[in-house]
Amino acid sequence: MALIRITRGPGYGDGLRAYGIVIDGEPRGKIGRSETVDIEVPSGPHELVLKIDWCRSPRLSFTVTDRALFTCGPNRISPALLRLFYPTRWIDLRQDVVA
Repeated sequence: MALIRITRGPGYGDGLRAYGIVIDGEPRGKIGRSETVDIEVPSGPHELVLKIDWCRSPRLSFTVTDRALFTCGPNRISPALLRLFYPTRWIDLRQDVVA
């Protein structure tokens, strides 16, 4: 088994609401502001996306053998523009480098 660790920063955007965590098309929990969530998955290729309402993060495809680290939070672009034109960029999701 491998570990996926997702850390959400303390930003105020969406601060009172949790993001849904979807791995390989299956809901795997939620993450709130200033939280870290660990999820065990089989080693190999996976796809991660975070969702809130009809908006979401970009889909990230990655391969994990031991652990994969991610950071998420609200995107800093104008919320009105994102909801109208870029709902797939509402949440900023980035893969961190494992040291």
